[in-house]
Amino acid sequence: MQERERQSGETAGFLSSPSAAQTDFLKVLVFSGLTVFVLVISIFSPYLGLSALTLLLLGLVLGINLRWGVLACVFLVPFDPQLELSSKAFLYFDLAFVALLWPFVWGVQLRRFCVNRASLWFLPYVIYTIVTTFWRAEAPYWFWGSSLRWVISLIFAVVISSVADGGDVILALGLSLVPICLYGYYQLLIQGSGWLFTVLNPHFEEFAWDGRANSLFQTWNAYGGFCAIVAVMLLALAIRSENRVRRALCMALAGIGFVGLLSSGSRGALLGAGVALLSLLVIGRPNRPIRFILTIAALCGVLAMTTLNLLPLPRVGVLDDYTVQGRLTLYEAALLLFWQHPAIGVGQTNFGQLMPRVIVWNYENLAAHNTYLQVLAENGVIGFLLFFIPLYYLLYLNFRAARESAVALACALGLSVILVHGLTDYLLGGPQYTSMFAVVLGLASKCVPTPPPFELHPAECVHT
Repeated sequence: MQERERQSGETAGFLSSPSAAQTDFLKVLVFSGLTVFVLVISIFSPYLGLSALTLLLLGLVLGINLRWGVLACVFLVPFDPQLELSSKAFLYFDLAFVALLWPFVWGVQLRRFCVNRASLWFLPYVIYTIVTTFWRAEAPYWFWGSSLRWVISLIFAVVISSVADGGDVILALGLSLVPICLYGYYQLLIQGSGWLFTVLNPHFEEFAWDGRANSLFQTWNAYGGFCAIVAVMLLALAIRSENRVRRALCMALAGIGFVGLLSSGSRGALLGAGVALLSLLVIGRPNRPIRFILTIAALCGVLAMTTLNLLPLPRVGVLDDYTVQGRLTLYEAALLLFWQHPAIGVGQTNFGQLMPRVIVWNYENLAAHNTYLQVLAENGVIGFLLFFIPLYYLLYLNFRAARESAVALACALGLSVILVHGLTDYLLGGPQYTSMFAVVLGLASKCVPTPPPFELHPAECVHT
């Protein structure tokens, strides 16, 4: 009897805790099934099959060490090469981040990771935008592309929140500033967008240069916003770091980011960075040496703004008639479209298509130049609340935790830049900025004091 109980106990343990052989067998089985799925897709669409196979192999590589894989993806956020599949149809690099999904799900199943519930707070908004628009999309290609990008960005945020270390993620973003900003300075020197921008953005061959650096981003304001967000997050990490080498590295990278911000000439990003820096001085509680360094850096920035003719700084202090009248017209269009469907809006990505029906507009601008009005017009009151309530609640919770956590302070400052910059621009339609938003969202969710994460195996799940 005892022997039978012992054998049954071993069998139960074997079934509840997979051995290495079982795990390897399951990996081979799952990979074989996915390969067959890819081959079936290839019969109907070779392009889609090749893309699926590439994502499958990429997921296999990332799954070897998911944490390092996530950091590599974070570093690649500002790079977004596009591949032309057919006329006016492009495959964007940021969609490849979906490859993180299946190694992450596999890690959750093997009890290595847990899903952070706070990172799913934006799921209702994403579902809402798809459900309320798919049947009335004015441009189906752009709508489904935007919806896919939002879904993948949410996956990206969940993986970052559940797997990655916050400080390492911010440093990975900071390191990405080096090539991005250097290319932006190169653009100012040659007074043009440069060959690399044209190669990575084949449908932007006619991009008009106006004296402002945009690096590899599709707009100057998106580039400035990226630099501002990463720079203030690096400063938050620097003033709380006890490691002098790490602090110096963060300071140096932040300096590169701030010069990149100035080279973009983005007034909204500069305003957001100013609000974040004031919050840093009030909440961050930097010591005297750090205050001295920040003061010297600010003085150097003022000196640069007044003496360097290379940077497009005169634009920062001037509001021309085109900017004022143009944005007021766009704001009016957003309010008129909102009034047509106040509850659910006119539909995701429909603003640019419907705008000429309510105002006279002869320029190629497809956004409202205001995140709040764009979301209100396209998603209505319901979508507006689903989007901004989680965002401001995350901001509030991270400011509360900022006195004890450097990452929470960094996330609070990053969210502040996003929300302030959103008063003058709508940038969430672009690939790099949306991925950047997902990174900040994932890190901010990581700092939320929530109930225990969602666990498929509560007894053995490893919290990270």
